[in-house]
Amino acid sequence: IWDKVAVGAYKILVFVAVAIMTTSRRLLLYCDSID
Repeated sequence: IWDKVAVGAYKILVFVAVAIMTTSRRLLLYCDSID
């Protein structure tokens, strides 16, 4: 059971990390376009 929980948590962490990277990158591009 713990193996499945660990894999699920790992996938969630990866998904969250990718989402944060994409959103921050969009914010950076948005700020650059304002200047």
